[in-house]
Amino acid sequence: MALVWSTNHGYRATVRGDYLGAQVINRYDFNCTAVANAAASPSDFVLAFKTAIIDAALKVQSSLYNLNDVLIQNLGATAQGTFQVATPDTGDISSTTYPAGAAALCFTFRITPNLGISRSGWKRLAGVPAQCILGNDVVDVPTGLLTNLEDFATALTTPFTTTAGNTFKLGVVTHGFPDGTNIYPSVSASYVGLGTQNTRKPNRGA
Repeated sequence: MALVWSTNHGYRATVRGDYLGAQVINRYDFNCTAVANAAASPSDFVLAFKTAIIDAALKVQSSLYNLNDVLIQNLGATAQGTFQVATPDTGDISSTTYPAGAAALCFTFRITPNLGISRSGWKRLAGVPAQCILGNDVVDVPTGLLTNLEDFATALTTPFTTTAGNTFKLGVVTHGFPDGTNIYPSVSASYVGLGTQNTRKPNRGA
């Protein structure tokens, strides 16, 4: 089966990496807001997704973090299967040290959909370099870190268009509509500080 892109429909991108021997999984749900090529390859989506969002995340992550691949699926057509696209890369901040509890420590972001429509979502980025922390606070080391954290938050709410011309915007899928027909676009996102990755239900990454 081939992946089919449909307007006003939900798609899930699961980013898989590893950090200090632990698997790191981040899940992103998107609404496809415009389709120019319904048969575009999964790689077409992943290339644009990486440029728009993943690369912004890598700018605040330790070089000890390894990005491995992205899994893509159509939330409303599970028969289409899950498509894997390799995306080997590492975090941009050169680092050989890490703080205590590093495998669980994350930069934490809140994603807010339209008020009252759905609960807020969260993104937690592992790979916090030791030099970025002073006590319980994040410091601007290397210079530009705080700006890059805000840039990632901005990327979470900014639509992007693939080479094939399909446009996507991050959103929140409500639990009552697992088929992806109700996905509410995020309207704001912000960095809220250091946090930890909580135990998750199956298939629900950060």
